Amino acid sequence: MGGTIMKSYVKYVECADCGRKIPICNVHYINGKPYGYGCYKKQLVLLYKRWEDEKNAEYSAKCFAAMQIFEEKKSNSFHDSICKQWNDCKKLTARQLEGIIKRFTDKENINFWIIWQQLTNDECLKRGIPSWIENIIYKNKKGFADFMENEAIINSLLFDRKYRKYGFHFYRDVEYDSERICIMDNGKDNRTLNENIEDEYIEVLKVVEGIQ
Repeated sequence: MGGTIMKSYVKYVECADCGRKIPICNVHYINGKPYGYGCYKKQLVLLYKRWEDEKNAEYSAKCFAAMQIFEEKKSNSFHDSICKQWNDCKKLTARQLEGIIKRFTDKENINFWIIWQQLTNDECLKRGIPSWIENIIYKNKKGFADFMENEAIINSLLFDRKYRKYGFHFYRDVEYDSERICIMDNGKDNRTLNENIEDEYIEVLKVVEGIQ
């Protein structure tokens, strides 16, 4: 007597890389796509390589931005050795980069961030830098009024989502702290801006329109 042929209930899916049918119990997923084990390992290596390339690119962008500022600083043994290394191989260690940035003044930091913002592909970083610039402007009472006319700073601040949408204005409180410059978004339909214009204790210094 012939044996009974059992019907298979194993489900299969097609490998996104090689097209081979893979039992669903042996499927591995990357970004929602199914792979057999061999293709899965290959995709992991490729994914890691892309991640490593992106990470290196971001670090290189930060180094490049920092060196644009650092090369202009006063010569000393640390400065000269770093500049020579950079000119020779265009590489910095993390410790060297940290040491460079620690030597920046507030204004140099702002210029460094603006360059970095232009080079990075990190959208969160692009949107975060305006708050760093704003904090430096706020904490320094003197010497930053000229930044209101600096096109690079204006463009950098517009990476902030609210500033980009509504625009912003520079102002100072003439009653409590007339030397400190503050920044605020204009608000929907310029509501906040108009309130500050009408406030007798607030002087609006410059208005920047948003980008629709």
